Amino acid sequence: MHSITEGPVAALAAATSAVLDDDFTPLCDDDIAEAMRIVERVNRKLAAVSTRLIVHATERSMPRHAGCTSTASYLQDVLRLSRSDATGRVTAAKKLGTWHDVGGHPIPVGLPATSTAQQGGDISPEHARKIAAVMHDVPAALPRTTRDDAEKILAQCATDGTPEDV
Repeated sequence: MHSITEGPVAALAAATSAVLDDDFTPLCDDDIAEAMRIVERVNRKLAAVSTRLIVHATERSMPRHAGCTSTASYLQDVLRLSRSDATGRVTAAKKLGTWHDVGGHPIPVGLPATSTAQQGGDISPEHARKIAAVMHDVPAALPRTTRDDAEKILAQCATDGTPEDV
């Protein structure tokens, strides 16, 4: 087990500071565009990391221990988020996160293809919200395999287009 001050999270913070201190002036336009794509991909992956942390905090009852009535209110307090942002993150975590039953066994992810695409940095949180909204409207009476296929198609569509394309 590593300390939070020595592990990957600390390295991430240091790398982010180094990028902030970097001078982009000498870069050509193509390099600026590529840097923007790389940073966007990293931001998308970090959203998946945030999802994992929300799952851990919730499963450890951290909100309750902090005197909060919900995970969203806990995120508002700890991260100084708006109510809508905190609620949106919790909603995303419920669909995209790997939760565990009381025995500690993983529960299947609600939107597995979407979760995988976000973890890979291929889609943004907005893409994931759009997919979740469409999947919410897919009739529950459809066979599970049909619903899974629909979600895979939406996730693939999202990797190739904008959230509005979903």
